[in-house]
Amino acid sequence: LMLCVSTAVSQGAKKVLVVAEGKTDITSFAIADGRHLATLLGHFHASATVIGVDDYVPGSMERYDHVFYIGFSARNVVPGKFLDDVLKTGVSVIWIHTGFAEFSASHDLSRRYGFRVSHIDSTGEFLTIERGTDRFTKEEPNLNMVTISNRAQVEVLATAYAEKTRRRVPYIMRSGNLLYIADSPFSTISPSDRYILFADFLHDILGEDHHAS
Repeated sequence: LMLCVSTAVSQGAKKVLVVAEGKTDITSFAIADGRHLATLLGHFHASATVIGVDDYVPGSMERYDHVFYIGFSARNVVPGKFLDDVLKTGVSVIWIHTGFAEFSASHDLSRRYGFRVSHIDSTGEFLTIERGTDRFTKEEPNLNMVTISNRAQVEVLATAYAEKTRRRVPYIMRSGNLLYIADSPFSTISPSDRYILFADFLHDILGEDHHAS
């Protein structure tokens, strides 16, 4: 079962596979986030297909230009059939939120990507997301904590900042064909929220010009 969302069907449209935690079930919160992303992709020259990772067929990501993975649960063990393809593919992969800590525990991602995720911080101290001089709010408390082992491999594109402790940690980073986002931008939405940053980044991911929000 898959949910096909025709966001653009004209010639040359980018093909995007959105893979969400669990089964392809329209009652799933993770699938709801996937459908939300597909709706956002409707603003671009792209066509999106949404599936649950349990229904992923090995090798199928090679038919797409971009693959998004969306985690939802705090503990999220992603099936090996998907992880194996992520490690092998040259396709653009964008991993959002959970599952990367378990991926890091089962594979040497420090060697592969130059970073790993150790755990989720739920203190709620990281209330600001920064990209250059732009600042965005973050109301939802959970943040996947990233450890960078090879800074030559990793480009940090945005950081999370805790005002009280003055801690600054990676929030969005790129390593090769992988882009990782350390929380769910779909959890809260407001005019100042980091959801706006995520929407802007879609232009960069899909290679379409835009004016930053």
